[in-house]
Amino acid sequence: MLFLFDENFSIYGGNVASTMAGEFSFSIALSLALLGFGLLARGLREGRGLGAAALVLALAAVSHGIVAIFVGLGAVTLMLLWADRKRWKWSLATLGTFGLLVAWWILPFKLTTHYMTNMKYEPYDGPWWKFFNPQSPQMTVFLLLFALIGFGASIVRRNRAGAFLGVSCVTWVVLVVAARKPLPFVGDLFWNYRGLPFFFLLRYLLAMIGVAETIRFLTRAWALNRIAGSSVESESDEGLGSTSSAAPDVPIREQLDRLEGARVRVQGMALLVVGLLSLGWVGFAIDRLPFERQVYQDGKWVHQWGFIKGPVVNDGVDSDGWASYNFDGYEGRENWNEYRAVLQASKDVGSTRGCGRALWEHQSDKYGNYGTPMALMLLPFWTDGCIGSMEGLFFEASGTTPYHFLAASAASENASDPVRALRYDKNNIDLAVAYMRNLGVRYYYAFTPTMVEKASKRSDLVEVSVSGPWHIYEIKDWALVVPLDAEPVVVRERSGDARERWLEIGVSYFQHPNDWKGLLVADGPKVWQRVDVVPDDSRSGDNRVDVLTTRTPYAARPAAPFVIDPATVRLGQSSIEFDVPESAIGRPVLVRVSYFPNWRAHGAKGPYRAAPNFMVVVPTGTHVRLSYGYSALDLGSYFLTLVGVGLLVFFWRRRKVNFDPIRPDAGLPDAAGSDEGSYPEPNADVGVSADDGSSAHVTPAAG
Repeated sequence: MLFLFDENFSIYGGNVASTMAGEFSFSIALSLALLGFGLLARGLREGRGLGAAALVLALAAVSHGIVAIFVGLGAVTLMLLWADRKRWKWSLATLGTFGLLVAWWILPFKLTTHYMTNMKYEPYDGPWWKFFNPQSPQMTVFLLLFALIGFGASIVRRNRAGAFLGVSCVTWVVLVVAARKPLPFVGDLFWNYRGLPFFFLLRYLLAMIGVAETIRFLTRAWALNRIAGSSVESESDEGLGSTSSAAPDVPIREQLDRLEGARVRVQGMALLVVGLLSLGWVGFAIDRLPFERQVYQDGKWVHQWGFIKGPVVNDGVDSDGWASYNFDGYEGRENWNEYRAVLQASKDVGSTRGCGRALWEHQSDKYGNYGTPMALMLLPFWTDGCIGSMEGLFFEASGTTPYHFLAASAASENASDPVRALRYDKNNIDLAVAYMRNLGVRYYYAFTPTMVEKASKRSDLVEVSVSGPWHIYEIKDWALVVPLDAEPVVVRERSGDARERWLEIGVSYFQHPNDWKGLLVADGPKVWQRVDVVPDDSRSGDNRVDVLTTRTPYAARPAAPFVIDPATVRLGQSSIEFDVPESAIGRPVLVRVSYFPNWRAHGAKGPYRAAPNFMVVVPTGTHVRLSYGYSALDLGSYFLTLVGVGLLVFFWRRRKVNFDPIRPDAGLPDAAGSDEGSYPEPNADVGVSADDGSSAHVTPAAG
């Protein structure tokens, strides 16, 4: 609960604020991860449910890629804490099953990331104290103190749950700090801010163990003090020659058992108080205590409840407001009628002018009043797929993303420019039209007076609809399939990050097409000329993507012109097809659909990846069809997952593995909540001697 209502972060995942901001899959994955850890711990302790643990952990891993890292590290940590031979064998079998179950998603994702986009989010690089401790100083001291107590007590009491939390907590601190630079295997896919939720959650849980262990220790000390007091009274009475009802030869364990009821009641009351205080703290932090209010004091907002005051930790977070915003619906927003009108205008344009992609002027505040900052991304939904949003809006998942945002920046008065290290051409309608045409965009939506005025002056933008502030223009000479007027040029592969190397090629061609004598491609027929490229020092540097130039001169190879009838171009959900004249057989054609290795060409050679991120084919017949299907990597990964499903059946039939009880000398022995062996018995100084720790008797103190 403390973690869920923690408003020190609002987008990284796991807490209520992040969920309201859209991190739904992260929250689902994190919940499944905790359940999976519990099942795995039980399975390694009792030998039951190891298959279920592998399945739940796999579901968590495929629900969110960042949580998959948490799941993998946590599962390995749990395995290491059960370090005997038989458990090791079954741990590896469980983790192997988990790995096979996630192979269908993890392997294709990891092995094709160079076809995606790196948004280049800047990692945090210190200072670290406030980064890991954004709470108030009092809360920071409380969490750190009791987390350390919880970790230490878990080691002393040989409690695997606490040891797991402590080791994992330290691991995530190290990982977040190390992620200032790309990490092995995950590379720059892991932005170190995203590791904070795991650290916060683990520390909260560890601190609660520390609170429980502190209460347990104090109540046990109280019980032992009563026993020691009884021993001293008995010794005094014997010295005076009196008889006492105390039984000096009663074992300490039996006397502790007699006091167990009182200890449980005291512990229960203490935990109840802790629970109420936790509820109060959460209520105070989110302004939900009776008579609580926020006051402006000394230039900042603070919570006030009676005489108690506390800082508003993150006054930019308003989870209840976000919840209201999310669930009011589109109709509940102040500009619903305006939004509905532009959607209807889009439907009308699609039905009268034809379907096609759209790019709109960007301004976050504008779309927020429609119910979501991504309101116009829903154009395909509202228009039954007729008016398509740009492919680049899939962000990291698409290699077209940088070029979409370059076009959006040029087509907007106030764009967000989210992909870092690009050279944006802001508010430039001339470049915007060229960019949109090169991306196969048919419609441009403008609403600010500046961009509307600029667009209205261009002869290649035809205004086809007006809805409120929105002006919809059709771009002349747009096309999805384009004959090339020159033979493409194959760029030889360079060393380094393949994704970054292609981004340099794509940006160099997209923003500087006149620098090149042919379309740049990654591969092609042997007859196409090859060139080497290098960074152009005069236009590179300043931490931006390098602009390339050729190392050696090359000549353009013009291609005979031909025409493709737009009426023959048919775009489906996972295919595109078109017809070419017989004279076009053997001549290159550009298809403005994002490249991915799963595309297959029928009736043509290729497809070959072309700048910025499209496809080139060479027709071998008059009808060409490209379809998106399964790659060999996909099929191999699916086969591995089927093997994992088979192992699940094996675990289900096996039901239970007979593990030996964990011995005290076997790694970190188990503690199932018992006080047995947790703390030393009273020593001879308080009149106690013990033979083996279980048959100790109260005796007169020596001397």
